Amino acid sequence: MSAGLTENGGGKPADRSGGTTDGILIVEDDPEALSLLAEFIESTGYAVKGVTHPREALEILEERTFSCIVTDHFMPGMDGLTFLGEARKKQPLATRILITGAASLDVAVAAINSGVVFHFLTKPWATGELTAVLRNAVSRFHLEEENERLQRQTTELNRLLESANRMLRENFDHSLELCRNLMATFSPLLGKTTRSVEDICAQFCGQGLLTEEEEKVLTVAATLHNIGLLGMPRELMQVSFQRPQRLTDEQRSLIGKHPLYGETVVQFVGNLAGVAETIRAHHERWDGGGYPDGLAEEAIPPPARYLAVASSFVESGLPAEQAFEQIAADSDRAFYPEAVRAFSKVFQSASLPRKVREITFNELRPGMVLAKSLHSPAGLLLLPEGKAVRRDLLEKIRNHNILDHVNDSILVYL
Repeated sequence: MSAGLTENGGGKPADRSGGTTDGILIVEDDPEALSLLAEFIESTGYAVKGVTHPREALEILEERTFSCIVTDHFMPGMDGLTFLGEARKKQPLATRILITGAASLDVAVAAINSGVVFHFLTKPWATGELTAVLRNAVSRFHLEEENERLQRQTTELNRLLESANRMLRENFDHSLELCRNLMATFSPLLGKTTRSVEDICAQFCGQGLLTEEEEKVLTVAATLHNIGLLGMPRELMQVSFQRPQRLTDEQRSLIGKHPLYGETVVQFVGNLAGVAETIRAHHERWDGGGYPDGLAEEAIPPPARYLAVASSFVESGLPAEQAFEQIAADSDRAFYPEAVRAFSKVFQSASLPRKVREITFNELRPGMVLAKSLHSPAGLLLLPEGKAVRRDLLEKIRNHNILDHVNDSILVYL
């Protein structure tokens, strides 16, 4: 007979898993141990569902999603490792934790090596250790969930781009412009930074630094190097470009995958192997400390060495002089020395995108300069980009907004 959690020690089953985001499923054949464990986990702020039989737990996993599954090992009918193996088939993203009263090294090794267990605890469990393990377990679940969502987005984006490229293959310049517009629509700031990187890379070309083929690769890669960011949440993109110091380690990890996503997208277009390779490598460091592959020196494709300097300068978020000083200081460490020397000759004419912030329509004030044109829902141009907002025109637009609500995001220059 299965046992749910009980309220105040009574015998009435109670499900405490509603009303919060992170549900935790506990499987423990000893009702008293189950109640003790459940009450402690619930006291740390997590929703709890507890049962005494693994088979009932497997039925519950068919109906509801949990961020974490905690189970005893020695149970009648099915041991914890076997249960977690079945649970993984039903909810592969859930983090799995095994608890046992026997501190058996063999069980621990089997649990970890099997790949079905995230963490192994012995009874009696320490409250501090269990709290830390649960916190890490739930964080891991959300990261896996986000990674899966991004992979689905990337797969869908790849499908759409593959279809588009079949139609646009004969007009490659048109395809590049489409990608520019796609990025600018997704994030106007992304569009502006891309243009700045393109301008710098264009100045690298024609100086005898690269072969003709490498210059072609650099030119195209400058346009597409950040296309992998289209798989990221838009809000995360804004933080990354405007306040990178506020990114969490998990967010940095997600952003750090965009060279791989970009490489995957570009590989769907024929004859762009060099571009895909350059996009993948444009965050590698000359000293081998970059990502995603830890390439160093000559192993880094030549176009990627120059793209790394251009993109780092534009995306640093620093004033031009300070950004250049930082790049010069990292010559022969982060950057190819010849690329830094070449950049020193052209950086004075390099354009940096002006800093912008996003506001609501009600926050728009006279004198502000739009970083993105404002349109009505019907497509009518209300305010053009780059023009200071006049008081009389703003009043007219406010009156228009009463009848036809403006739902454009509004970007203004700082």
